[in-house]
Amino acid sequence: MDASAGSPQRRARQGRALAFWETVPTILVDHRLDVLDSNVLAQALSEAFRPGENLALFSFLSPDRDASDPRWKEMSAVVAGLLRESLDERDEDRGSQRIVGELSSKSRDFAEVWASPETVARTRGDIAFEGTRAGDLRMSYQMLSVLDQDDSALMVFVPSDEASRTALDRLRSDLAVNAVAAP
Repeated sequence: MDASAGSPQRRARQGRALAFWETVPTILVDHRLDVLDSNVLAQALSEAFRPGENLALFSFLSPDRDASDPRWKEMSAVVAGLLRESLDERDEDRGSQRIVGELSSKSRDFAEVWASPETVARTRGDIAFEGTRAGDLRMSYQMLSVLDQDDSALMVFVPSDEASRTALDRLRSDLAVNAVAAP
């Protein structure tokens, strides 16, 4: 991690990165897939999107994951591919090496996905979120680079179909009502 990662100026820039992404679930991640920031919609979709979580560790070590689910296998390959790409670009990054080492020793699923030549970084695709407060949603995601933050990216999710658009609208309304009702 660079020395300015925790500086007040850096944190302010990171906060501005999400300032205008209120209508769609959006997270800000660093090159290690640490969630630096996320909006309330993203946090309502998945616990993995809370600031401070690491997407790779959450994907492979969460007790709630279902490794037999084909959707989990697909998304775990995406996460491993993004981590591999980051490590290839920053081969001296001890933090990324530590994450890969921890996952390799604690998750046979990770070791298999990591070893597969088919595991590549995909910066766009589809993902299903099941059992959210608004029901099941099918979302398309896109990774976007953040200017002045070459080690960070926004991951933006938009509904893939009309049913998901309706469910996301319902979730947005529910979160707004709860925000107003909160003391």
